Amino acid sequence: MKFLKALVPALALVATVSHASDILDHKQAVRDTTKVRQVNYTCATGGRLTVKYGFNEQSQPTYAEAVVGGKNRFMPINLARSDVSGTFFGQEDSYTLGVDALTLGNYHRVGLASIQDPASEIMHKDCRVASIKKIKG
Repeated sequence: MKFLKALVPALALVATVSHASDILDHKQAVRDTTKVRQVNYTCATGGRLTVKYGFNEQSQPTYAEAVVGGKNRFMPINLARSDVSGTFFGQEDSYTLGVDALTLGNYHRVGLASIQDPASEIMHKDCRVASIKKIKG
């Protein structure tokens, strides 16, 4: 049963964007977003972190946005790397963020695995949800 609960959101995500490129561009991610949620994390490596997640009408993620390395980083969902076990944002040659399979229904309890810089250096790792906030929708 747990497998089915994890599989259904992943299949919905793939079906939702099956004709899109593997990584949404900034404009497309913003255009598809109908809901925004903010999650404050406490991390084992890198200290505290605030991430805004965008979600589409199907409650699937479209982007993650966080201040990392002193700058605001916008990371569209990376469909080529995302699957039933995890959701990934950003491109290989840029900042990337990885979490367990993420949906609007579970964002408030899903820990953040890591954020890496373009050189694959870990900026934040093993992050637990400290608090959440509804921003839009």
